[in-house]
Amino acid sequence: MTASAAMTGEAMTAATVVGALLLWSGLEKVVNLAATASTAFALGIPAKWADRIAPLVPLSEVAIALGLFFAPHSLWTQVGVAALGGAFAFAGLIAVLRKKRIRCNCFGSGGAGAYLGLGQILVLPAWVGSALILHYGVTGPPSLETSAVLFAGVAIAITALKAVALWRAVRDARGDRISAQEMYIWLPPR
Repeated sequence: MTASAAMTGEAMTAATVVGALLLWSGLEKVVNLAATASTAFALGIPAKWADRIAPLVPLSEVAIALGLFFAPHSLWTQVGVAALGGAFAFAGLIAVLRKKRIRCNCFGSGGAGAYLGLGQILVLPAWVGSALILHYGVTGPPSLETSAVLFAGVAIAITALKAVALWRAVRDARGDRISAQEMYIWLPPR
């Protein structure tokens, strides 16, 4: 069975977009598990359990992302997409009901300044819709070649985004260093 016969264009788009978001989000969270634990603690999970749960969040995101690329036909993958969306919406609901500003940590340190709330609730239909698109739009497993190309494309895109961010940070640091050197010229000698 060819990839086009196994998956509609809508299903391929849903699998790629949601897979990319989850892969990026999960990999960003792995870098700083303490921030994920802090978010879980702020949601009301005891500190002891928040530390234990923290690694499970990025692990589940990356696992579902890989499922979206390599096994979008799997009911586990489809339910996983809807369940993660439900968990995110529930976290947003807790923040709204408690009227608390809880750091999202959605994309790790890259999501600095983001907070849980109405946004996660409003996106729930997109998560469930994506799972339904996969359920009805995928008739069988995609070819390994198709899955590998989609995964590689997303991995290259994430790497390129991180490289651009690193380049900007290096450029800004260089500018700061030059500015500091110029400032020292104007300081009176001791």
